[in-house]
Order: sequence, then C-alpha cells, then structure tokens
Amino acid sequence: QLQQAADGARAAYAAGSLPAAIELYGQALNRARVRNGAEEIARNAYNLAICWAALNRWAEAQSAIGEARRECGDDGYLSGQIELVAAKIAWRQGDARGARKALELARSELGSKPPPLLMAQIHLLAGALECEAGVLDQARREWAAASTATDKSEDPRILAELDDLDARLLLRAGKPGLAATVFDREADRLRLLGQHAAMADALQAAGDAYEKAGQDAAAA
Repeated sequence: QLQQAADGARAAYAAGSLPAAIELYGQALNRARVRNGAEEIARNAYNLAICWAALNRWAEAQSAIGEARRECGDDGYLSGQIELVAAKIAWRQGDARGARKALELARSELGSKPPPLLMAQIHLLAGALECEAGVLDQARREWAAASTATDKSEDPRILAELDDLDARLLLRAGKPGLAATVFDREADRLRLLGQHAAMADALQAAGDAYEKAGQDAAAA
C-alpha cells in the first residue's frame, strides 16, 4: 500500500494535481512511519516538501524537509537532493544565509557530476542568490550554466525556473519590458503545472515590470 500511494502521488504531481499528490504522499509517509523505514520516510517527506513548496506553503514545506533531513541517513545522493530543496525553501523564506549553507551541502553530497536537471537547479538557485545580492555577472554565469545543462530540455518545471532567473536579471539590467514578457511566459508554464500560487507570483511580477516599463517610457 505504501508503494501504491507513492506511485499515485507521483502520477498526480506529474499531472499538476498538487492537492491529490499531497494527500497521497501524506498517506505514503504515514505508512513509512509505521514501518519505521528511515529511507522511505525521507523520500516521501522530501517529495511532500516539494509539493508544499509548489503551493507556496512554506511552513508545511519546512516541516516536511526537516523530517526528510532527520531520516535520510547515509545516502549521500538522497541527502543532496534534500539539501537542494531545503535551500530553495530557505531562499523563498528570505533566509539567504541558510539557503547558501544548504546549497553548499547539496553540492558536496551530489558530487561533481549530478544529473543535468539537478545540476541546473543548483546553478539556478546559486544564480538567484547572486542576483539578489547584486553580483550580476556571476548570476548570469550561473544562468548560462543551467541553460547549458538543460539544453533541449522540455521539462516545464526547469524551463519555468530558467525564465524566473532570466526575468530577474533583465529587471536588474534595466529592461523591465523584456522582463515582463519572460515573467508572463513563466506564468504560462506554471499554470500548466498546476502551480497556481507560483503562477500568481509570476503574474504579479509581470504586472510590476510592465508598470515599471511604462514609467520608464514616460520618463524618457
């Protein structure tokens, strides 16, 4: 039953049905706790954290990733994946220091050649942190490295993350009109994924950028 719930959760997540995925991952997690299976607990708590984060439910995401951290044991690859999600959660909660620390742990645990999508996520989060800190040249290098790692990828999740950092960099470069169109594209991808809270954030960012572009045009 644990595997059945986990399989159903993965299918629901892939279909963009986040509430169903959360329900099923919760069931799988409860069954893993009953078995006292540390690795199963860690994997399902990790996946549950991803789902909560996709809904911008940061307290729930933080709780789930904390459980995953406690239970992951000596599996370095799983630990690296968990730390990467922990870093994203910390960043979205405004904890840049915590995000950087978790990101370094993720790099260490995953080694020098993780799968391309994981490598891209590491570069994108590093780029977002550098962009936020105003270190724009390094942020652009991180974006370019992520783009190279996912060349020809059609994964809408990673494409949305690429769009998000691209738009932030365009804003920093004083190109709000271009940034707005990229935020709009990000929102379209997030809508297809069922990530409506994140989509609303992207649309708000697009609206703010369009407004800034209009102000800049009027000032010119």
